[in-house]
Amino acid sequence: MPRGRRQKYRKTARRVVQKKCGAMSRSRRQTTSANGRWQRRRDTRNVTKSDPAETGEKGKEETMREIFGPLFYVVVAYLIFEAAMLIIYLPRLRFWIYGFIPQKRFTAKRTRKIAVIVPARDESKSIPPLLRSLNEQDYPADSFDIYIVIKHPDDPTVGIVREMLPRAEIITVENQKIKAEALDSGIRKALGKGIKYDGFAVVDADCILDTSYLTEINRAAESDAKVIIPAKRIKNRMCRDKRVNNLISDCSGMTYIALDRMGNKAKSKLGYTLSLCGQGMYIDGDFIREMGGYPFRSITEDYEIAGECMRRGYAQYYCDSAVVYSEEPVEISEYDKRRVRWIQGFLQFGHMYGKEVHRATFKKGGIRHLHFVYGLVPVGFILAGSIIMFFAMLFTSAWAYAMGDRLLAVSALFATAVPFVLTYAELIIFALFELLLSDDRKCMTAAERLRFVFLSPFVQAGYIPVFLRAFFGKGKEWTPVKRVDLPKEAE
Repeated sequence: MPRGRRQKYRKTARRVVQKKCGAMSRSRRQTTSANGRWQRRRDTRNVTKSDPAETGEKGKEETMREIFGPLFYVVVAYLIFEAAMLIIYLPRLRFWIYGFIPQKRFTAKRTRKIAVIVPARDESKSIPPLLRSLNEQDYPADSFDIYIVIKHPDDPTVGIVREMLPRAEIITVENQKIKAEALDSGIRKALGKGIKYDGFAVVDADCILDTSYLTEINRAAESDAKVIIPAKRIKNRMCRDKRVNNLISDCSGMTYIALDRMGNKAKSKLGYTLSLCGQGMYIDGDFIREMGGYPFRSITEDYEIAGECMRRGYAQYYCDSAVVYSEEPVEISEYDKRRVRWIQGFLQFGHMYGKEVHRATFKKGGIRHLHFVYGLVPVGFILAGSIIMFFAMLFTSAWAYAMGDRLLAVSALFATAVPFVLTYAELIIFALFELLLSDDRKCMTAAERLRFVFLSPFVQAGYIPVFLRAFFGKGKEWTPVKRVDLPKEAE
């Protein structure tokens, strides 16, 4: 075949092949496009035919995750924080166990000369039981002297004392404004007698001393501690009159159990600084002479004594066998006055001794002061965390309701129950330990015990407004306390 014809044939064949390939390509594209449209139509039909209930459930699950997810993490974070604070507080919890362990009693090597100082301004109605208990002490009468400090010479207390306890000496201090000034005057008067007293017992006029109070104090003085505090029981429980025994009086009296048997008893054994309470407190004579009397002037001067012991390195001791019966308020207003005074006194102590106490705590050997200074810090964080959590969830609920999200509002409202229930459970456990360690539970009926365990947390919650009143209020003078009219059987 000639060359020109071959080339023409090849071109013709090439055009034929290209046409066929183009037709096939177009056919594939059309098929693919058709398949795509069919697949889309099939997907659309599947969606249309899907179960509406299933689609709704998936939407609900997503909504629930969006709502409860953040709330869940907030609640978990709060619980982790509370658990961390409880772990930090664990060393303090072991003190509660010490309350169940019997305390070793000392054997007195000698009979000490003791001066009993009683501040009794306007206490004519409450002092007779105390005078009677002083007369009934099994301690030798020639080994203790009694000084009653009043404000006005015409106070009816004068006649009562001269009739019931003639050997007691009455001291009039007209310019006294706080309890500490009355005590200072009485102690200085005793020091001026020329008698070298081994110790001074500070006793409030409204209390009753156990028959062996001075004997047990004399035993405990063998510990060489400069300050000794006794066990406190509820004077109201010495009678069964329900008018003077209620939830308020029980909560007030159990405060001493929390301080002493759930704290001071273990601290005495371990050599730690105690949380001192002036009711029935015994102060070593040499300590008093070093200070030149009783120079403390805060609302709660017993805190100052603890600070002075820390400064001088003096030991304190809690004596579980020396018992003082303390009159407790039956009205919440009177109980709040007492709590405000306690907190204001502690704030004054912090202002006066704060820097020095903190330095003493962190130097060598300062571990014995740690629980006195920082023992309640974890508890404060636990309560603060619960309060913040409660109000945060309450605010979230109100905000969500205002925005129209009722589901979130209800969920956040239910979340407020978490800090409430947890705090309530913690306070119930605390109240249960108080009750088990208290000797006064033997004088309570089963109903009264249950009332205390389950209702005392609500009374303890009153410390929140009380703290605010104490923090923003001003320290006051030693104001008269409304006394409880106890039946004769309590005397």
